[in-house]
Amino acid sequence: MDTNLREQILSEENIYKAIFAMESYVSEQDLLSATDLNIFLQLRDKYDFNGIISTVIEDCQRTLTKLLDDENELLEVNVFFKIKKLSSEKNPTVEYRPLHTTSLVNQICMAALLMPLMFDDSNGKRNLSELSRMLPHNFYGNIPSCNVGNIFMNWTEKYRQYSQMVTSRCREYSKTREYDKEISFDLKDFFPSINPIKILNYIWDAVSGKYKDDDDKKCLKTIISKLLYFRIPENNLDGWKDVYYKGQGDLIKVVNGFYPSRGIAQGLPQSYFFGNLCMIEIAESMNHIEELTESDSYFYVDDSVVFAKNIDTNFFGKLIEKLNSSITEVSKKEKLKEYPALGHELLLQALDITYEIQFHPNGKSTICDIKDSFKGMDGLFLVQRPVSMGGWIKGNIDEVDDNVALKKLTALQKVVDTEIKKLLSKRESFGNNSYGEERLKWLRRYRRYFLFRQRKLQILLNGKYDKELKLDFLEKFKIDDIISQKIHSTELINHIFEVFEEEIFKSEFELILNDMPQEEMHDFCKKIQQYDIALSKYNCKTDRSSKYLYYHRISSMLCSANVVTVSEYESLSRVVRSVRPFRNSERFIEAIKNTSYGAGDIWKLFPFLNSITRVSDSGNLYDNLKTEFPSWCKFVFRNSENFKRKILNCCFSYACNIQSGDNLSILRSDIKPIKYYELRIISMLRNYQLKICDFFEFVRSLDPTDLNERMDIDLGVLEGLGIYRQKIQDPEKIDRLIQTHRLVKSLWHNGSKFLNAYTLHNHEHAINLIKNVVRLVNNVDFLNLKANDFFLIFNACYLHDISMVIHPNIASFNDSNTKSEQLISKWLRRMATFNEKIDNAYKSNKFAMDEIHRIRKEMGLSLIEAFQDIFDFFEDRVRVPHAYESAMFIRHWQEDMLSFLSELEAETIATISDSHGWDTTDVYEMKSSAKEELVSLKYMMILIRLADLLDLANDRIDYFLLKQNRSQMSSVSRYHWISHLITERYELDVDYDIINKKELTDQPIHELIHLDIFLNAEILANIEVHKDRCKGFQAELTKHRKNKIPKNDTEYKCIEFKVGKDDDFCCSNMCKLNESSHSCPFLCLWMSDRHWWLFTEFGKLKHYLNSVNSKLIKSDISVRFFYNNNHKLDSEFFDDVKSYLSR
Repeated sequence: MDTNLREQILSEENIYKAIFAMESYVSEQDLLSATDLNIFLQLRDKYDFNGIISTVIEDCQRTLTKLLDDENELLEVNVFFKIKKLSSEKNPTVEYRPLHTTSLVNQICMAALLMPLMFDDSNGKRNLSELSRMLPHNFYGNIPSCNVGNIFMNWTEKYRQYSQMVTSRCREYSKTREYDKEISFDLKDFFPSINPIKILNYIWDAVSGKYKDDDDKKCLKTIISKLLYFRIPENNLDGWKDVYYKGQGDLIKVVNGFYPSRGIAQGLPQSYFFGNLCMIEIAESMNHIEELTESDSYFYVDDSVVFAKNIDTNFFGKLIEKLNSSITEVSKKEKLKEYPALGHELLLQALDITYEIQFHPNGKSTICDIKDSFKGMDGLFLVQRPVSMGGWIKGNIDEVDDNVALKKLTALQKVVDTEIKKLLSKRESFGNNSYGEERLKWLRRYRRYFLFRQRKLQILLNGKYDKELKLDFLEKFKIDDIISQKIHSTELINHIFEVFEEEIFKSEFELILNDMPQEEMHDFCKKIQQYDIALSKYNCKTDRSSKYLYYHRISSMLCSANVVTVSEYESLSRVVRSVRPFRNSERFIEAIKNTSYGAGDIWKLFPFLNSITRVSDSGNLYDNLKTEFPSWCKFVFRNSENFKRKILNCCFSYACNIQSGDNLSILRSDIKPIKYYELRIISMLRNYQLKICDFFEFVRSLDPTDLNERMDIDLGVLEGLGIYRQKIQDPEKIDRLIQTHRLVKSLWHNGSKFLNAYTLHNHEHAINLIKNVVRLVNNVDFLNLKANDFFLIFNACYLHDISMVIHPNIASFNDSNTKSEQLISKWLRRMATFNEKIDNAYKSNKFAMDEIHRIRKEMGLSLIEAFQDIFDFFEDRVRVPHAYESAMFIRHWQEDMLSFLSELEAETIATISDSHGWDTTDVYEMKSSAKEELVSLKYMMILIRLADLLDLANDRIDYFLLKQNRSQMSSVSRYHWISHLITERYELDVDYDIINKKELTDQPIHELIHLDIFLNAEILANIEVHKDRCKGFQAELTKHRKNKIPKNDTEYKCIEFKVGKDDDFCCSNMCKLNESSHSCPFLCLWMSDRHWWLFTEFGKLKHYLNSVNSKLIKSDISVRFFYNNNHKLDSEFFDDVKSYLSR
């Protein structure tokens, strides 16, 4: 090592690394003081080197120096007590989870002490230390990350992996029976039960060998000790010693006004890493138990799921006893050679606490047959499974989207309620209180999860604070009852803890508070404080301080905190404005193109990086620049792609006169238009996944003088960009979509070169299709796409109609085809007739001028008719095979205009595009395992067909253009334009019916998917129809609510078509049967004709969903047309439609 350990800990570089990763380990921001919270927010600006960062580094250095030099110095922490559950005693009390917190500077110091244990940065790159590499492959929680912006890997992603792994293994083993039991082990009071001396010895044995110097070894022991032992102010534990020390409170003495911390202080940056180290030994103990030797285990810190075989459930309690005995034996035999580097009095105080890790006995630790554990529950939450509710809520609540609609959550909750009642009934009839405990545990967690997501979705859909949600929250947890009564009944307390889940309570409380008006906020927070105090006193004989109640504290903070808003780019923007490294976008590109990246010379273009790039001061234009970055940020600069990305983003944004940031509100301050090459660069630089080396190669490939690159962007591409970033994320793929958008926009610039009466199939149509695809995926959640699928189908949305913009080859009329031969024969007959008429006009030497004039007029009309025939021929020539020919163009252009797509991508996009012209049978009966395939081809085919059919609103046509050109348009074109004209928009909605008598595996949920189309015309008069009755759907005049989340029960008239009826004739009561004909409402006839393809497509989708979807849900689909009289249909338009329908 270049420097000794003490210098490394105290260095600005090490502390800055801790600041840079701060957001990843400060988990309880609401427990920070108001001052610390503001500093935390200011530190999001990682470039404020001369301001808050320097101040915090100096504070940390003073704190760390005291810690390392004084054995009697410990970091001061506070403990807050968070409601956990109701105890199971005869006179139950509320149990609490002790959560530790400390000042922001102290937490940064902890991270600065921890990182040299977790990482080896000695070669200038972030690598895992030997200690971190000791974590087994089946550990998922709080795994160290080599990303300098995070101490740990993204825990929501790791929890998702853990959940999916457990779920997939459960499914697999329930089929193969390789393992026949699923066990969930629960450890008693895990973090407080860990002996810190064991962790110290474990780390010492693993790490100390690499330090040869005695001073370094002494420093190492001090570091470990100061990460394990803390002091708690005496008044913090007033009335709480029995809770915190679990029966040992009378044995613990105060030293200089402070109590010692117990076990691993949960809530601090290092706690979960140390918890993992402890679990290594516990996992090894489990493997040494005979019954578990061949088991398959998965761990998320102290959460564990084990798949085993040949274990008698009747002897599960004995297995727990054996496990506990094994852990106790290991602890007794263990020789702890090293003791913490603490002052004598502090050491004695710490040694007064005794520790014992034990598994909960049968009841909280559970075992069941694997087929019973998961039977019927795989459909409850798509592919996820909440093994730990608290972690699941935190990890996913911000991802709620319309794909799990409010009504579906309500239906799922009702199904779970029914299943719980059935299970409890069986338990009572069997007289066995432990019957189905494992299944009951999961069902209750599902129920709480669904209830919470309902609240979240309600708030999202309302878009604002909803007083009803607050009142529901107060009622559900009986908050007013608790704070108004001095004595609380057992029934009331039991009701509260039947619905109480600690993470859900907190998250729901914060959601409601988020947008609450200031005048209501104070009273609401006061109620939460009183509620917390009242519950702490239930059956409690000790006078407890309310100051350190968790909800009391966070409600106080959330109500009173006046936080600052800090831009992550504020300091960096100030530096760039001062230095102005590039005057315009062309200079930026030119400079990068002319500089070698391999040698790192590109960064020498940025004078404020001189201390990092080691540019000599001599002759430098920016000598002694105040804005120069300090050398101690070099490690972060070298190892963080995001750190460098922001520098490039800020410099290029400034060169383009665009405000710095990572959002997609891309507007120039000089109001000049943005060019496509500028948009492509900004799109790259504002993407968190950007790799800098790829970016420099990308810039070198750009030619800003190219006419295509210099085109002004259209606003449509910005709308698409937000969707691309959300669904695709990959910056390089998003750039290729921008190029596709630009190409399609250019080709369609002046409309179709032949089909001038057709609605546009241009980039605007493509954006509509892209939005339709997203809406469909969000509502029909079975059609789930991966990021690469979205990239492919979005390209197909742009290119699926591309052949319609190409002018047909006129000479192709003379090809040998039936239609052209018929037209030629028709014209030859006309010519023969005209020859005969002309001969007659000159007959018997008589020159009949009137006859000749009449023949000329007749020939003119025939020429017009011939022209129309030829035009119709080429219209069909372009329109009919356009799906196939668009696919051919995509394949042919792959080496030219679409060269930015790979051959495989172009082929897939071509196939998707082609499929929108296929017969429904060819798509829906295609064999596929789309969910498991790398590319979900079948899903994409279904989605592009539906998305295309759903681009049906009046934003595709122009009323005045229709009005002026109506007489020159074909009857088909007029019909389609007028149909678009009366269509305002569409919405997708879902209703659910619950069939209580059905099992989870017998489709107890009836899903009713509604496509609601809103019309601005009402024409219900019956007209006579001389053709067979409609087939494949049933129509009826009915009433429904329009809104997904209605505030009232107002219903509106609509015509509802229930699709997927196959060969059944429509027997609607709206139709009147006559002897040789029947009459139907005009609007019904019109919509059934106009949307026949849509009905057919949704009918096929219905059958497909019911053949492959969850055993939990049966699907049905209807199309509903809501109508009004807001728009009066022009009489000639009505006549056009009537004439077309009567054909």
